[in-house]
Amino acid sequence: MSGKSGGRNYFMDVVKLILTVFVFINHTLDFKEGTVWPEKILYTGGLGWVCVHYFFVISGFLMVMSFFRRREQEEASPGRSAAAFVWRKFRSIGLQYYAALIPAVGVYLYTVRDRLSLGYLSNFSFHLIPEMLLINRVGIDPIYINLPTWYIQCMLLCMIPLYCLLCRNSRIFLNVIAPMGALLGLSFMFRQDSIFISAKGQDLLLTNGLIRGFTGLLCGCCGYLIYERLRGARLTKAQHRLFSVLEVLLYLWMIIGCFTDHADTKGHFLAMLLIPPATALSFSGAGVTGGLFSSPVFSRLGGISLALYLNNWSARRLVMVFFPGMSWTRSTAYMAAFTVGLCLVYWLIIAICRALWSHGLKELFTLEKRTE
Repeated sequence: MSGKSGGRNYFMDVVKLILTVFVFINHTLDFKEGTVWPEKILYTGGLGWVCVHYFFVISGFLMVMSFFRRREQEEASPGRSAAAFVWRKFRSIGLQYYAALIPAVGVYLYTVRDRLSLGYLSNFSFHLIPEMLLINRVGIDPIYINLPTWYIQCMLLCMIPLYCLLCRNSRIFLNVIAPMGALLGLSFMFRQDSIFISAKGQDLLLTNGLIRGFTGLLCGCCGYLIYERLRGARLTKAQHRLFSVLEVLLYLWMIIGCFTDHADTKGHFLAMLLIPPATALSFSGAGVTGGLFSSPVFSRLGGISLALYLNNWSARRLVMVFFPGMSWTRSTAYMAAFTVGLCLVYWLIIAICRALWSHGLKELFTLEKRTE
């Protein structure tokens, strides 16, 4: 992502890391007995939920940005273009997905080792198929080994029809379908008994995870409209200052909403309306973040946040099974240590796979068209 000055803006990589830390904290709350210190300074009622929504917003924004960058190269058929885009997206994250799933399976089987038998393993392998094919969140979810990966599954599934519509008529999609779809999705969730709907529930043909995915991605598409206007404008110094102040205020507004004793579920939910304009200001370079986070040092944060996100659930499983009854502080420390260890295994698996790919596997798995 580039700023107006032409330098790269890594602000969103920083944001992803912060959001991942909040998701990690949210996953530790099952260890608590009574009130723990994060709940004294954070409103945790929808903390992890809002963070994942933010991930969807960023993904939707980047989807539209990718479309306009590759518009001339896209296939004539919207369906082919959508399939090609989602395949490219999967290729960019698929290795990481499976590199985290492998140790997650090992951890799961180790925690149920007393029940292992040939019959159990056979049945387990069948139940693992939806997660291996990334289709749990269409409602085929007999087992979930690495729960946080539901976000990746929903993102890829929801992008297929949305990118197809984007290719069909980008202006109607961005100016009509995206804002109406985002508002209808948010309105549906706001009117439920539990506003922060579970990803596993189902309404009509859609699981709540898919509803959340479509809504978040469409919110990101709306943010792109603001970005497009700012990106194409010649801003004066006064306007840069104005947008910088506005950007800071939007983020402070959201952050203060999390760090307050008077927050409630509805207020926390409504704070999500601030995410698209804040994201647009950050991506466009109209605000202050383009200059603050342009150092290449920040480029590694995206990979680190993904590793932490994909591996903390297995670490949580280890603590809950083998170290129950400890204090929240000690349980969280153990979970952090196990997460780091699993991340090291994850990176080792990625390195081995890439080495094998470049030394023969690429030729084995690459299909060439038959010549007539």
